[in-house]
Amino acid sequence: MKTTIVRNILWILPLLAIQSSLNAQTTPPAAPATTPPPATQAAKPAAKKTKFKLTRDRFAIDLDAGASMPMNTSLSQVFKGGANASLGVKVGLLKSKKLWIRPEGGIRYFTKKATLNNSDMREMYSNWHAGVELQYNVANLKKLAFFPFVRVDQNWASNNFSKITDAETTAENSIQTSETFLKGSAPSFAAGIMVVRTGGLYIKLDYTMFKPTLKVHPDLVKDMLSQGLVMPESAKFDCSTVNLCIGFNLNFKK
Repeated sequence: MKTTIVRNILWILPLLAIQSSLNAQTTPPAAPATTPPPATQAAKPAAKKTKFKLTRDRFAIDLDAGASMPMNTSLSQVFKGGANASLGVKVGLLKSKKLWIRPEGGIRYFTKKATLNNSDMREMYSNWHAGVELQYNVANLKKLAFFPFVRVDQNWASNNFSKITDAETTAENSIQTSETFLKGSAPSFAAGIMVVRTGGLYIKLDYTMFKPTLKVHPDLVKDMLSQGLVMPESAKFDCSTVNLCIGFNLNFKK
């Protein structure tokens, strides 16, 4: 009985193998998997236009020079007038290019002849300054553009003498002419208007308020004391000025 069952199983196995082979030959091969086409990407929204773009026509150089007139006796009783000059690179801030910021630096300089210890000297007052100026175009008339402006500066002021002859002082308490008699630093504030003509030429008028506390050289204090005069070690001066300049605006748009 067992032998018969084993023979039947051995007989069926070849038939199953043949059937499997026939099925494999008649079944069509499976189609290769295809990658579905990528979904159409949604169109990116258009980039928003920026209101401000740094281009060459937003940069310019302002270079000017002119005259300064003291507006208070602290300076006007010594100097009747002086000169000033400044240089700045400015950048347009608005799309309309009406507002400009101008980092700048310059000098105001006053000088006159003087006599010190029976020697001919030249007294000099210099005021170096550096700061930021804001200009705004409020109107245009034919070939002229009007720019009111405000400016804030840090100033470094000094007052000294220099020899204009070969004569030398021999007084025991004389002060070396190479020393600075007065010096100090303080901020200043200015406001004015600039009128620019087509082509870059401009005229600039401003009032600068500058009231520094200047330190007196100790040798000068001692010298005055030896003469019976008491001089404070520092004093506040009103060095405010009105300044009129002629300048040129160099634009980088070309």
